[in-house]
Amino acid sequence: MNPQQYLEEVLKVIKGTFRPNDSSGSMPVSTAAYLVKFRTGHDHTTFGFAKFKDVLAELERQGLVRTGTNSKHAYALWLTDAAGTSASPETPPLQHAPYRPLRNPVWFAFVSESQQGRRFLNRITGEVRVGVQDAPGGDWVEIVPISPAKEKEEANRFLSDNQLDSAPEPRRALSSARWYYEFPQALATIDQQLASRWKRQRSNRVLAEVEALRTRHHVEAERLFEPERPRSYELAQQRQPAELRQILLNAVQHLSTEQLLDLQIPARLLIAAVRPDLLIS
Repeated sequence: MNPQQYLEEVLKVIKGTFRPNDSSGSMPVSTAAYLVKFRTGHDHTTFGFAKFKDVLAELERQGLVRTGTNSKHAYALWLTDAAGTSASPETPPLQHAPYRPLRNPVWFAFVSESQQGRRFLNRITGEVRVGVQDAPGGDWVEIVPISPAKEKEEANRFLSDNQLDSAPEPRRALSSARWYYEFPQALATIDQQLASRWKRQRSNRVLAEVEALRTRHHVEAERLFEPERPRSYELAQQRQPAELRQILLNAVQHLSTEQLLDLQIPARLLIAAVRPDLLIS
């Protein structure tokens, strides 16, 4: 694939997944960058583009997209009439599956900077080992963590895309040993939406790496992700707090004594019911 063919693939992905989520009718460039890498499996640097912004600059030169700042002051793109907006048959619209977080050991293995040594996942049991020197045999596959340098490069690009190159607090946070925690906190002091977008962008980037490992080594999703929440949980989340509380109390009335004994009840409530005099006010 040459650079022009790559540009054509990029445009296909953008056209096939373009979902304006801003009042200006634009799509965030950070979203487009993730989708392009995920769908094509290629990095823009392979084709001589230092930044994804350079890819868009070339498409803009060809009159196929327009870039600028959307109503939330984020770097965004618009499709032009020359590009059209209909989805390509080769690139079906993105299906929005319910979000499932990664299991904590899996996330840690991909992003943690604190543990030296190699990292492995058992593709059958889902067990994760970190700090390993020699590769275990059998069904273990190696996890290559995302380098801190690459993560900070993405953070710097995020600042640049949002015209925050000179913002002091995010810059200071990136120099901290706990930058992964302090950076979104610093963004939140500017705009909570900025912090949310960064967290989502970082999660998507990690998920892309996990998906690549899963596909390459035929690992079942259940070994990587937290269990799906039951439909009843989703419906409960849509209830008002007072209504939900009453529903739960009504359900408890039908439990047997043995089932009630299995419930996890905060110790303070048990003490309050039996020996309230022991509580420290």
